[in-house]
Amino acid sequence: MPIQFEWQPNTQPIPRGTDIGLLIVGDEATLPAVSDGRVRIVEIPATGKGSGASEAPERTVATFLGKLHRDPKAKPSDRVTFEILRKPTDPAHSGEVFGFDPECMFGVDFVQLTFVNRQFVVWLPFHTDVRSEGDFLELQALAEVADTAATGGFRTIARSMTRTLTNREAAVRTVATTSTIAGSQNKVTYSGKIVGFNIAVQEDYLLPVGIRNAAKSTPDEIVLDPGIVAADSSVRFTPYPANTMRIILMTDLLDGLAPDQKFAQNAFPSDKPDVVSSTGRQELRTRIPARIVEIFLDAGFQGVAALWQDEQAAAQLVREFTARFANRSGVWQLLNANTPLVTSFWNFYAAHNSSLSVAARNEQVAPAQIRSTINSREVFLNDRPPIGGGTKSLREPLAITSDVFRKIVTDDPGTGSFRKFKNLDELRIACQVMGRKVGATIAHEVAHSLGMMHTARIQTGTSASESAGAPVLTVTSEDLRGHIGPNIRFSMQAKVIWSRVFGVSPTFNDVSLQNKTWQANEVPTIDWFERKKRFREQNGEQRLVLPGGLGSTGVPPFAVAPPGAQRGTKL
Repeated sequence: MPIQFEWQPNTQPIPRGTDIGLLIVGDEATLPAVSDGRVRIVEIPATGKGSGASEAPERTVATFLGKLHRDPKAKPSDRVTFEILRKPTDPAHSGEVFGFDPECMFGVDFVQLTFVNRQFVVWLPFHTDVRSEGDFLELQALAEVADTAATGGFRTIARSMTRTLTNREAAVRTVATTSTIAGSQNKVTYSGKIVGFNIAVQEDYLLPVGIRNAAKSTPDEIVLDPGIVAADSSVRFTPYPANTMRIILMTDLLDGLAPDQKFAQNAFPSDKPDVVSSTGRQELRTRIPARIVEIFLDAGFQGVAALWQDEQAAAQLVREFTARFANRSGVWQLLNANTPLVTSFWNFYAAHNSSLSVAARNEQVAPAQIRSTINSREVFLNDRPPIGGGTKSLREPLAITSDVFRKIVTDDPGTGSFRKFKNLDELRIACQVMGRKVGATIAHEVAHSLGMMHTARIQTGTSASESAGAPVLTVTSEDLRGHIGPNIRFSMQAKVIWSRVFGVSPTFNDVSLQNKTWQANEVPTIDWFERKKRFREQNGEQRLVLPGGLGSTGVPPFAVAPPGAQRGTKL
């Protein structure tokens, strides 16, 4: 029989959040006893019902390099096996071996694949949104043998049947979400459609609402609990007017983020503390607004401006803000609790807050309490339709706990003391990294005011969890440790939503997730310790944190405990 691939489990399509396996079986009579070979996993474009509106051409997801072995004495179904390139000391089931060559080092969504008796965390080098992927991801496996006469140096000798992974489904999922959108201090669940295989994003714009509490409400008083609902066709939106998004950065935020005198004296004893502090401050002043603008321009919001409080272009909005708010002990509070700041829907203020128990929180507005029926359910809208038009009543500005971010620069978590730098240039680079994180975090909090929740991890049954779905490389990752690198941006699905409701024109040709840190000729020599080290250094990170539960510490699904092996494996 010819070489074939068998996918595990043998179901079509594979449910979301499911680990998968791949076997090699069969024979190829033209192969010698041993030959250089590889197995490639590709994602192919779908056609017909359920396909995305803009499916990408076939693209490589990951490559496995090694040797193809042929034993003519074995059963015809088991004559060809694959030996992945590895070190003899590699743990039995670890996927972090030389021969594993994924296109994405760390991304937004992933598949856990067991192949040649090892489990590989395969990050997808693209976004799993409804526009480019639709209802399914379509994977194929290709067996290729080295051939100098072939294009690219390899000749295909087998291609698997397509294995579809569920990316989108009609079923509603319940997401254990934080209360950032609803404005509550408690957890809020959201039931709606989400998109993605392991890490998901909501399919629709989410609205903060009040939901009648039947037990507490009376004929004379309606008591509302905070909630979140997906907008349906009855909800009206106004197209985004170009050049109207304004994000005002209060200078107390900069004061709290900049390296302080105590750090300067300890880390740079031979330099003047004022020079050290001002060096970091100027880097942050430049980087933070530039990063915010870059992120929202990529999402299609043309003419967005992020301005510091003391810039002339911000003067009028700052006067309006300080006429309603005062800074009291590190917290901006309304001068009169009953008189919020009425401002444009597209105006946002970001400030330091010394009282937060979290790193950041989105703005808080007085709910409009517009009675409405959405998806056959009575709710009271916080935002006044049409969404994106008119004004909002601001009760609290977007808040940042500056200490959390300043310590990225000033503290060494390994020693518990001040971080050491060789010179001021190193300090500038560290402030650039921190400034990018702050900029992405402010963009994250603004996104909560624009209908976005956090990424969520698909779990068993109909549930999903935000806390388990982070950190990942998107601005809406719940964990700010995912806000790394110069290319972090909103997920493609967020862009799809904003394009639909606000009429913006985002950048959809996102290749930022093609982020592996090695060249093809380095695969046999660069181990995973070095690959990760390069990734950290390229993004200015001291460590790399991934979502929990990735990779197997025991025998992974579809694998066999030593001395046995998964079918098609050459040990």
